[in-house]
Amino acid sequence: MDTGAADSAKVRLALGADLGARKVTDAKARFDRATGILREAAGASGGLKVLAVAGHADQLYVAVPDSYCDLNYFKDLGVEFVGGEKPDEWGFWEALSWENADKYHADLIMVDNRSTALPPKELAKKPTWRRLPAVKAAQTTPWSMEERFSYAGFAPVIEQLAAAVKKSKRLDT
Repeated sequence: MDTGAADSAKVRLALGADLGARKVTDAKARFDRATGILREAAGASGGLKVLAVAGHADQLYVAVPDSYCDLNYFKDLGVEFVGGEKPDEWGFWEALSWENADKYHADLIMVDNRSTALPPKELAKKPTWRRLPAVKAAQTTPWSMEERFSYAGFAPVIEQLAAAVKKSKRLDT
């Protein structure tokens, strides 16, 4: 167990959690399975490039992967991210005009699914979005970017990304 996990376990115990409870052990087992599946899928992907974005009316925001704990964790599991090379003043996003939405080549695009971002139906109205190779190949997946602070909360997110990586293929640039 790494130091962070050990510290986390100490906190949960101090708060009265029963780490041996079936619900907890089942959630941890599902999380561990999901991370293994994502690690395997990423390793077998042949260098699949992944981009995480949030679409808004006038701009496409490209995530800076190292600024997000989930994307950073996915990188640790072998997912290869592109984009976000010129971050905003807060370091989270690179804002692109829709005319420049194709700045980064991606084989798979993770799309912010928060209510503040454009949903897929609205993104589809953007001609430059529709021309992106990953979009044309139907290689997009929702990005549930809110932090999940439990094995039970994060396992489905990892499973969803693993499924998307498994079904995606490298696209010509």
